[in-house]
Amino acid sequence: MESTATLAPLLTTAEFVDQCRETVIPLTGSLGYFSVLPLDDDERDRLIHDPTSAFPPKLLEVIPNLRLILVPYLVKDPSQPPDTREASGCVIDFRPPPDSLKRLAAYEAIGEETYLFLAVRDEDLFDAHVLLYHSLADRVISLAGSGFSDPFYAMLNLELKRNVRGEIHEAAWLDKEELLRYRGDAAGRSERLERYQRQALEDTLALYLHGLCCDIDLPAGPKQLPSRYIRSRLLLLRKHLPPPEGIALFPEELSTA
Repeated sequence: MESTATLAPLLTTAEFVDQCRETVIPLTGSLGYFSVLPLDDDERDRLIHDPTSAFPPKLLEVIPNLRLILVPYLVKDPSQPPDTREASGCVIDFRPPPDSLKRLAAYEAIGEETYLFLAVRDEDLFDAHVLLYHSLADRVISLAGSGFSDPFYAMLNLELKRNVRGEIHEAAWLDKEELLRYRGDAAGRSERLERYQRQALEDTLALYLHGLCCDIDLPAGPKQLPSRYIRSRLLLLRKHLPPPEGIALFPEELSTA
């Protein structure tokens, strides 16, 4: 078991960085972690070492000096306005918060360091990985710029012209269905298109990053994007974020990876 920091009650994520940044355990020159929860060797491998070993090298160029912080729960800072969705300034807690105040991830940018807080007490292994990769995807999209997102959005626009139905996950599927049903003004359609594009990119990028680490299967069904379109999206993302040497994206590549 590894030691944990002694946290004051209701320590905010910003206060954690200020008080405990020296406790971060380095993994590489630009990547480190710390767990407020005690981890045994198996948990540390599954939650930290396995996923980070499959990070594309360029991911750490987009998010330099990344610090992964595992905490029990994250609570919305009560000092923030009631309707804020800002993923920073959360409070670390050891007690389950009410759903209305619960946050699964938070970010703190301190100088040249990015701290990604993940609330993992309620998550099983698969969900903890999903949380990690969706949080990373959100940061990459926010930081990488239009050179990363525009080619993907062009691919989505082509799919829409071909009336390709389905999506990778539920959130993007709902956004897509709303967009396809919308018959209002151009401004309203543009807003819905932007929301759908970003969600579809986040879902696909999270799937790409998760697939580099683990064998995962997407459930078949009428809501699922046809596999040839999923493959095309993943290949496009691989051009921007090539996997580490020896890591395969598709099963048929395992013999050469």
